[in-house]
Amino acid sequence: TLAVVVIGDVVPMTSEETLYAFGWMVVGVTINAAIIGNVANIVANLESESAEFITKTDEVKQFLHKHHISHDLQQRVDLFMTYLWTAHG
Repeated sequence: TLAVVVIGDVVPMTSEETLYAFGWMVVGVTINAAIIGNVANIVANLESESAEFITKTDEVKQFLHKHHISHDLQQRVDLFMTYLWTAHG
């Protein structure tokens, strides 16, 4: 949301003042929209990277189970993948 702070009763009186005020309002809305858009984009990218990691982890687990890899080794691989995510994710 936008916050409006009004100090006194200052209003534009001429067309030039109105245009000037309108121009700065457009600039403010544009900057606000850019900031909100960038934050939304960052959050979306974090979620897609997380989903990609989960997909890869599931594929590795399926491979290990399909090829009858020991439970101990499966746990070690899972711990290693978790380490990779926390250290480099």
